[in-house]
Amino acid sequence: MKTTHYDAFLSHRGENKPWVEALAHNLERAGKEVFLDIWNLVPGRSLAGQLDAALTHSRTGILVATPESLESSWVRDEYDKMLALRNRSDVPPFTILPLVFGEIPKFPFLENHLCIDFSDPSPAGYGKAFRRLLCGLAGKSPKKMSDIPLPDLDIPEPMTPRLADMPRQPLATGEAAFVGKIFDTLATGQPVLLLAQEGRDRLGMH
Repeated sequence: MKTTHYDAFLSHRGENKPWVEALAHNLERAGKEVFLDIWNLVPGRSLAGQLDAALTHSRTGILVATPESLESSWVRDEYDKMLALRNRSDVPPFTILPLVFGEIPKFPFLENHLCIDFSDPSPAGYGKAFRRLLCGLAGKSPKKMSDIPLPDLDIPEPMTPRLADMPRQPLATGEAAFVGKIFDTLATGQPVLLLAQEGRDRLGMH
């Protein structure tokens, strides 16, 4: 029988660190022992070895499944190890809890797996998803844990979507012609000075 040191191992992409660290703090407030790389990894020791040992001695793997996580070789490697641990006959068993944000990334295992959706960043929405996460960690249905009070939760800022993943929006009147004129000028090879301020609202780009 394996011994467990952690209730949850948090697997995530580095870009999502602020949101994940807030989740780790909330899990600690709920009395859970959490493995988070920036908290637990010892400098100077093998990175892969420490991650592998931490996963092996965890009861649950929490996969923060964002579109960015699919591009991370570390996350994919941890995902494969989680599947291997889940398929072993150890007691206690290993559980995988995938967290999604509306869209479910194309990890093969997630297609037919019940995920926990954290897409609602409001305090009520986050609290509801966090309760489902505690149910998954306890291996109980939401009905059986509906009366258990939640700790004071630190509601994190919503994850910022990558520009490439944001839906395209039509340009306001006159903007398309202005942008086209800039590209026409650039094509002539003449020097162009552009002064811009980041931002866009219903009045257009500014």
